[in-house]
Amino acid sequence: MIQFCHSAERRTMTRPNALDRCRVKLLTHSLNLMAKQGLRLLRSLRQNNTQRTVVLAKKLLARLHFLAQEPQPPLPDVLVWMFSGQRRVAYVRVPAQDVLFSVVEEERGRDCGKIQTLLLTLVSLYSPGCPGTHSVDQAGLKLRNPPASASQVLGLKACATTAQQPLGAPGAAPGEVSAKLELFLWLGLGKQAKACPSELPTDLLPEPSAGLPHSLYRDDFSYFQLRAHLYQARGVLAADDSGLSDPFARVLISTQCQTTRVLEQTLSPLWDELLVFDQLIVDGRREHLREEPPLVVINVFDYNKFGPAVFLGRAFAAPRVKLIEDPYQRPDLQFFPLRKGPQAAGEVIATFELIELDYSGHLEPSVPSDVEPQDLAALVEPTSGHLSLPPSVRPVLRAFRVEVLFWGLRGLGRVHLFEVEKPQVVLEVAGRRVESEVLPNYRENPNFTELVQHVTVREKGKFPTGVRHHNRLYVINEASKQV
Repeated sequence: MIQFCHSAERRTMTRPNALDRCRVKLLTHSLNLMAKQGLRLLRSLRQNNTQRTVVLAKKLLARLHFLAQEPQPPLPDVLVWMFSGQRRVAYVRVPAQDVLFSVVEEERGRDCGKIQTLLLTLVSLYSPGCPGTHSVDQAGLKLRNPPASASQVLGLKACATTAQQPLGAPGAAPGEVSAKLELFLWLGLGKQAKACPSELPTDLLPEPSAGLPHSLYRDDFSYFQLRAHLYQARGVLAADDSGLSDPFARVLISTQCQTTRVLEQTLSPLWDELLVFDQLIVDGRREHLREEPPLVVINVFDYNKFGPAVFLGRAFAAPRVKLIEDPYQRPDLQFFPLRKGPQAAGEVIATFELIELDYSGHLEPSVPSDVEPQDLAALVEPTSGHLSLPPSVRPVLRAFRVEVLFWGLRGLGRVHLFEVEKPQVVLEVAGRRVESEVLPNYRENPNFTELVQHVTVREKGKFPTGVRHHNRLYVINEASKQV
């Protein structure tokens, strides 16, 4: 920080205004002060004050992020539109500073010259015909008809490697994720255009080879295998009249998609399923994959026999990348929050492995010898044919007995403007249900006569021994459909 402050004082702006001069003073003073505070925190670090030091360090980091934001952005943001015919259906906004090129590596945008995953959201208003329009074809998203002023001063190159199928459900509200796009963005001066092709991954070759490329093609491939370990979802939204759902998960990465089996009438589906994506082609430099792996999208739906599936929530996960030269490490289950727009929609307990296949031999690409398990045939369930989780990934399970004391009901609301007369309570845990008696007349006697019920959670319904994996209890009122 101190070196940056000294170098910033020697730099001069072409035409600084009053705000620029005040900002330079603020940055210089703030960075000097934060550097002293950081050194003070480091010197005072002891074993008994670790948590307090971490909290103060996070405050310093938040202050740095605030100072890094430019109050007067010199360049407008980059907008990527997706068209369907002549109608704009989705877009994503990329800050120009994130893709801006500089000959000084420290001043370069974090996503400049990298293949990044962009999530396009729905729009409610469409205004076709503006300059800089885009089209979607089999090759992806390409820039056409750029404004003349932009092409003379700044060079913006956008090349899409894959254009994913739309992710949003039909009739989704504005702001919902509609599509996933893997895009290469580079923004810089026209005289720096020669540096754009040099930032491309080695397996993507520009066409034409001189100047700014108009399209990309592959000369070589690197194959990967994705192992999606889906253990359980908790707290999913209720979609059926019973207050429960019939959830299943759909996992997407790059241009491939797989689906889990449907579990009926539960809010905590325990899939215990392994999805394997073979010979997956991942774009980008190998050295960037560890820090910025491709996103895995997990969509959870409610299954309907006589209609389309109902969208319940979406989660995003970054897989653990294992290159050929890396030692294999056993993955651990993680929590990924589900969201349906701005609404929290539960969480998914899963883990994901992105394994580079060994294609040095003359046969088909194969999994490296240190990856476990090698033979997935032993994980196939005889009844369903699905792959179950390996024993090294599945948490240690233990049987529990849950006892419930049903005392009574109070303050039930109306159902379709009618008062509740004969309610019943259903408790669901780990896919198992325990039901109370049906009250014959709620208004005269709201208390239960059969007080004690129990449920024994067995086999796949066992509770994991770790506290972090404990299942939740859901109480559903069958008469009013309230959870």
